[in-house]
This record gives sequence, structure tokens and C-alpha cells, in this order.
Amino acid sequence: MVRGRSRGGTAVEAATRRLTARGARAGPDSPQSNRGASVGLNRVPAGGRVDCTVTAEDDLLVSCLEGDFRGVSRLELVVQVEDGPEHRVFDLPVSSSSAELIVAQAMPALRAMPSSTTRMRLLARDGEGEGDRLVGEYTSAHTPSSEVRR
Repeated sequence: MVRGRSRGGTAVEAATRRLTARGARAGPDSPQSNRGASVGLNRVPAGGRVDCTVTAEDDLLVSCLEGDFRGVSRLELVVQVEDGPEHRVFDLPVSSSSAELIVAQAMPALRAMPSSTTRMRLLARDGEGEGDRLVGEYTSAHTPSSEVRR
């Protein structure tokens, strides 16, 4: 996970730069007295996996889920932690010319998670009665910061 400043050209990287310019913490070594929002950034290609550790100082996790959204009119995000129930987010806005979907997650739930694997799937509904098309599957291996060896 990248924390702080990003110099790339995607929309989320530009948004991260704007947050940093407005006081978001540039990294874990920034002075606490000058603390703004701490933003973690994950870029995950379709079929990809990231290792993720959330710390007590993190405020927001932003994931860029890459995929081919050409011709997509409706998009669903399906999230499943380990073998738990699936949670669905329906009708996500996405531009068919975009190369990524930006997902932002608040930290309280992530901080409370034990070591686990989360799978996310993006499904496109291409038209009436045609069913779902898998745009991408993404895996995040979460380790609580208390379990990370320093």
C-alpha cells in the first residue's frame, strides 16, 4: 500500500495529490502535530492481489480496481471476507472510458479485522436478461498492524 504523495496521472492519484496538498499526511513519518488525513492507496489490476496492513493512524483506504469498463452501463461490487457472506453494492457509477473504479473505505471496520483475505468482484450487467459479466476479481490479504513484525 502506498501512503501519501503520488505523482501518477490517474484520477485517484490526482485526488490523492489534492488531499495531500490540503493537509493529508504524506507518510508515517510526518509530524503528528501537523496531521491531516492519512490516505492509503492500492492499485489492483484485474486478477491481482495486494497485501494490506492498516495502522491506527490511517484514516482512509483508496483502492483503484482496474478493468475494462467499455460498454458497461451497470456495475456491481461484490465483497466477501474469507468464507463469509457476500455483500453487494449495486449500480456503481463508472465511465465506460475509464480504466479503473475508485473505492474508498473508512478505517474502523478494517482496523477491527483479523488476518484475512477479502475478495472483490466487479460485475457488469450488460443488458436485459444477459446476466452478469465479470469485469475483474481482486484479492486483498489483510494483516492487522499488531501482527506485523518490525
